[in-house]
Amino acid sequence: MEELTPTAQTEEVNVCNTCASEFFVHTSKMKNICPECAHLIYNHKRCFHKFENERCSKCYWNGKTSAYALKLKQKALKKQKNARINVLIGIIFTAISLIQSLSGLLFGGISYWGLFGLLIFIPFLMRSIQYKKQLDKEYNIL
Repeated sequence: MEELTPTAQTEEVNVCNTCASEFFVHTSKMKNICPECAHLIYNHKRCFHKFENERCSKCYWNGKTSAYALKLKQKALKKQKNARINVLIGIIFTAISLIQSLSGLLFGGISYWGLFGLLIFIPFLMRSIQYKKQLDKEYNIL
């Protein structure tokens, strides 16, 4: 076992059951799980780590992550990436539909494809934005 820093000597330190990292007990809502694993697995309040000498000076976490916690983090990041892509697709197709509708009006007619696109992609865009906000709130990882 490595030598404890002066801060770690005065504070109660425990070992995480999930990732085997040492952590200050007062920094986690869970007695046997470090703040990082508690955040990734149970969505508890996260520690915004400040590393000094290969350890977080706030919670004493050493940067280890269990395979399960890493898998959850990667899954959340993938969902957030897909949500951003859906928002971008919604914006692009709504803009194209709007341009078609306006061009139809400018030339004395109506563009049914443009109207159809607006009817389809505006609700898609709204749902995509709501879903992205929900994920950002649910997976407050980044």
